[in-house]
Amino acid sequence: MHTIGALLFVGLLAIIVFLVADWTRLEDEQDAARRTSEGFITLIEGLYAYRSDTNITGWPTDFNALLPYLPNLQFNSSQPLQAGANGQGYPYVMSVTGGNLMLATSVDNEVHAQAAVREFGSSASYVTSATGFTITVGVPDPGGISLVTQTLLTDGSNAMRRPLMMTNTVTLAATCSGSGLALTAAGQPVRCTSGTWQAL
Repeated sequence: MHTIGALLFVGLLAIIVFLVADWTRLEDEQDAARRTSEGFITLIEGLYAYRSDTNITGWPTDFNALLPYLPNLQFNSSQPLQAGANGQGYPYVMSVTGGNLMLATSVDNEVHAQAAVREFGSSASYVTSATGFTITVGVPDPGGISLVTQTLLTDGSNAMRRPLMMTNTVTLAATCSGSGLALTAAGQPVRCTSGTWQAL
């Protein structure tokens, strides 16, 4: 009788140890997935800072351009398209095709990949790769609009951060409607006042 009780106790103890180990492993994987997602978010914030401050019309060609915005970014100049480290220590990789920027990284575990992809919705996906699973996140243009078509940026005080370029020309004293600014063919700035283009 004592032998059966001892065996039951050992079996119960083994089950408890297994469950605790499994729970700890799951917690570690969730923490790693969270760190991977946070890495993507940090890089995207750096990319947006680059776009708003340095080059509103396009993405950087490598991670070196993000160092002014992410001074603690782990960056190896011999691998300029790789930087940082995800929750498992793998680097993030940048690729730009046309005007589209993609960030990718590898993980060992599919649960890890699924958890990271959930954070980014339809702009993220993962596939099986030689290193396990590769997560890819597409980085949309800031604000959801193409900055190529944007004419002005402001710093919150309405101070222009780039030159105002006017390509249309009008004739001084010609009729106009509404209000607005323009240039004559000679480059003189004019405004629409009382239905005609008048010098400023």
